[in-house]
This record gives sequence, structure tokens and C-alpha cells, in this order.
Amino acid sequence: MSAEFHADRSIGEKKPRASGDEGVSMKELSGYNSKRQEFEIEYDNDAEQLLADMEFKETDTDAERELKLRVLHIYSKRLDERKRRKDFILERNLLYPDPFEKDLTSEEKELCNRYRVFMRFHSKEEHDELLRSIVEEQRILKRIQDLQEARAAGCRTSAEAERYIEQKMKREIEENARRVKESSQAGPSGKYLQRMNHHKGEQDSSPRGGNNSPSVLDPGGKDSSSNTRGLNGSDPLDNWDVTGFSELICSPKL
Repeated sequence: MSAEFHADRSIGEKKPRASGDEGVSMKELSGYNSKRQEFEIEYDNDAEQLLADMEFKETDTDAERELKLRVLHIYSKRLDERKRRKDFILERNLLYPDPFEKDLTSEEKELCNRYRVFMRFHSKEEHDELLRSIVEEQRILKRIQDLQEARAAGCRTSAEAERYIEQKMKREIEENARRVKESSQAGPSGKYLQRMNHHKGEQDSSPRGGNNSPSVLDPGGKDSSSNTRGLNGSDPLDNWDVTGFSELICSPKL
């Protein structure tokens, strides 16, 4: 009965397959052989080295035989843990893309990956329900944030808010496309042009190649150094009342 169960499990292949244009699948990357039901590199792959050179001899004492039996018991425990992890991977379809994550954004996929650590404490249905709740919460928070930003921008109706959010998303897409284009052109010649433009910008910022540290202007267009003066052009320190300090300084004894 158990042999038929394993045969059906290896031949049935009920796991969802990735489309051909998605590149190398997780199954191929993991080195799993479905016909042999084993990975190319198993969990605790060096467990067999524990008893590779061990053999039972007629000359073994009772203590030596007991020690070897304990080694076999430890090895059996390690095999059980290897099988438990393998069964967990196969039962949860972790070798194949999750259909739930197909339509998620990169931020939502990253959020789901953070909760993978809790998968071992849930059943498959419980964990899927948890991920759906987390993603729904993330989308609601994102929607609230967008509406608050639209209201701060002056939108007063839902139509204005939707138009603002749509324009914002369009700008973000254009900005991401521009960054991708710039990164693709960042070869040796692209870096040289960036350095030349940066050097040219530094020369343009300095008047006639003079001092490269421009004076800081206040919103009124005046030099910030003039802000340290009072309204009548005098230093604010001149307005301090220092009466008595001159006598203290000139006193022969302190």
C-alpha cells in the first residue's frame, strides 16, 4: 500500500508547472529528481559519514556494540529529520511557483517571503489565509496613504483623487523606466560622460572659476552672513549689557 502511495506521488505530478518562458524552475535549481524522490544534495547530506567506516565484529565488547548501536540510533534520527523536511517541501509545493504570488507586486511578494518562517506552524490552508490577510491589509494601508496624499495635494472629490493617483503612478513608471535606461547605458562611455557632466556642472556653479564655495543666500536673496547683524547693521553682541564685567576683568584680584 505504501509503495503504491509513493508511486502515485512521484508519477502524478500534481504540482503546478511553471510556464516555459519563466526560465529555470525552482525544481531544476534545487536538483530534485521526482522519479527517485530525492535531491541531488539532501538535507544533512554528510550524515552517512558518521557510520561510513563502522562495522560490527565478533570481537566487539558489549560496550563497543552498545556504542555502535547508539550511533545507528543517531543516524536514524537524522534520516527521519531529512525525510520530514523533504515531505514538507513536497506537500507544500515549494518546488514550484505559488499561484497566489503570480499577481502580486514586488513589495507584496517580499512581504509574503517574510512570513515564510511561520509556514511550519500552520497547515497549508491556514498559511494561505494568513498571506491573503496580510496582502489585503497592505493594500488597504496603501490605499489610505494614497488618499491622504491626494487630499494633502488639494483633491476634494473621489474623481480628483483617482486622477491624482493615476498621474502619480504614471510618473513612477516613467521614472523607473528612465532609471533602467540609465543603468543599462552605464557602461565605460556612460560613466565617462557622467564624470564630464559632473565636472562641467562644478565649473558652471563657480563664477569665472573663482571660489567654489558660494555664499548661502536667505529667502530674501541676501547673503546669510548679513543675518548675523542686527537691524541697524551692528553686531548683536554690541547690544549686550556688560556693565560690571569691565571692573571684574580689571580687578587685580579675583
